[in-house]
Amino acid sequence: MKKYLILTLVYLIGCYFLIFEFAKNLTIDFSSALSGLITVSGILLAIVGMWISYSYPEAVQKITQKNDKIDFLETLGSAKRLESLVMTILLSATVILACLFMMVVAVPVVKNTTILNQYAEELRATGVCVIWYLTILQGVAVIKIMRANLSFLHELYVLIARLDLHKQKNPHRKQVEPEE
Repeated sequence: MKKYLILTLVYLIGCYFLIFEFAKNLTIDFSSALSGLITVSGILLAIVGMWISYSYPEAVQKITQKNDKIDFLETLGSAKRLESLVMTILLSATVILACLFMMVVAVPVVKNTTILNQYAEELRATGVCVIWYLTILQGVAVIKIMRANLSFLHELYVLIARLDLHKQKNPHRKQVEPEE
C-alpha cells in the first residue's frame, strides 16, 4: 500500500511541476478516455474475480462470511499471489469509481457552472492529469496480472523440466511426479 501512496505523491509533484503546463495545451476526448478505462477495469475485475473464486475459494468465503480464520493459504507464494490479485481488484475498482465520478459529477458540473468558466484551461489540464493518473493505475493493475501469469508460467516450466529430467533418468519406468 505504501508503494501506491508514494506513486501518487510522486505523480502529484511531477504533475504540479512538469505535466500541468503541458496538459493545458492538450485536448482529449474525456468521455472516450473514461469509457476506455472503465472497459479495461471491468474486464480486469471480471477476470481476476473469477481467478480468485476458482483458485482461492476459501478467500471468497472469508470475504463473504464472517470468518476470522485466514489459515487457508499454504505457502508464502500463495499468499503473495493472492495479495497481488486482490490489489489488482482494488486498483481496478478505484479506477472505475474515479471514472464514474468524473463522468457523472465532475465533467457536467464544470461544463454547466458559469463561475468555473474562467478556470476552464486549468480544469481541463487537471482532468487530463487525472486521466493520465488513472491510466497509470490501470497499467499497474495490468502489469500485476502479467507478473502473476509470468510467475505461473515459470512454475510450469520448472515442473516440465523436472518431469523431463525424471523421464530421462528413468526411461523404462512409468512416469511418476517428482517430489518437491
